[in-house]
Amino acid sequence: MKREFGEKSYRPVKFEFSAVFFGSANMEYQNLFNRKLPGNILASAYRTPMTVHQLAVELGVASAYLEDEIAVLEKYNLLTALPGGKYRTRLIIFTEEIMNEFYQKAEQGIAPEVKNILANTAKKLPRLRELQFIGSGLDDNSLLWDLLFEMIREGWMLSKAVQKEISDTHSLYSGLNGICYGHTYEVPSDCVYKLPSCAGYCQVGGCYAASYADFGILPDKNRYTSHMEEVKASLDAMLSGEADALLPIVTKEQKDAALEILQEEISAFASLFDTLCGCARSILQAHAPESVSALIDPVLANVLFFKTVSLFGVCAVRTEALTIPEDERLLGGMIYATE
Repeated sequence: MKREFGEKSYRPVKFEFSAVFFGSANMEYQNLFNRKLPGNILASAYRTPMTVHQLAVELGVASAYLEDEIAVLEKYNLLTALPGGKYRTRLIIFTEEIMNEFYQKAEQGIAPEVKNILANTAKKLPRLRELQFIGSGLDDNSLLWDLLFEMIREGWMLSKAVQKEISDTHSLYSGLNGICYGHTYEVPSDCVYKLPSCAGYCQVGGCYAASYADFGILPDKNRYTSHMEEVKASLDAMLSGEADALLPIVTKEQKDAALEILQEEISAFASLFDTLCGCARSILQAHAPESVSALIDPVLANVLFFKTVSLFGVCAVRTEALTIPEDERLLGGMIYATE
């Protein structure tokens, strides 16, 4: 008699595991999902608890081979044993359905305010230029793109400070604090909401670092990482005035003064993060199993920033607060002195 296996036996989900550690994790934990089986166990037992036998049928794997994997997942609090021999996933899993709903609702909810924030920022550009930083002569659109990530990042840090207890005290295993979550979909490379790369600190040379975001809606030709080597190679020439500035370069004093001028806008971004957190929370509460509801706030407190940076860029372009130029000029970054 032919044995019928579940869909994941021939079409395993693409499970991606992400973790933010407040401390150091061991290599077994960090490499656990280099194999397909652990992630598919978690995906299978996410909405409905399953026995080893049920998992074996769903995954097309003999029970004996599953037991070792299940033991490791239990060890790291990613799988919980229930009465009756069933196991339930202890992890938030983001699905394509969840993310599509979130981005649609979030964009509608925050786009007008993003436009207002950037309009107010544009009015302050003359005051910012009076700081006489390198690159202060860049056109308005470029400067607004270059200031955008720094305002978003400062707003997130302001919002996150209020949630510090939620974000910093979540236990993973054996006294290690942090958060972890999973994905069961692959974000297309051309998705405008995708954040290919970002950094609040990325050393450029000497005592200078970059703060940047590769906004998904920007073409590769305009992203910081596409110009990274060019920035490093021309840093000394830009500092000396021998080369035109590719982006703003500020001293510590100039950066502090700029952030002071932009405090109102930074606070507005902090409020938008609160709005986005509420939107994401309501969607996860509707889609995620009740068993992981306690994990929603710690996860959002730590990862919402990375899932929404490019969303702000989308809102800026679609409301025509910012434009994408035809040329290859660098957008979305700034250089600052670290000492």
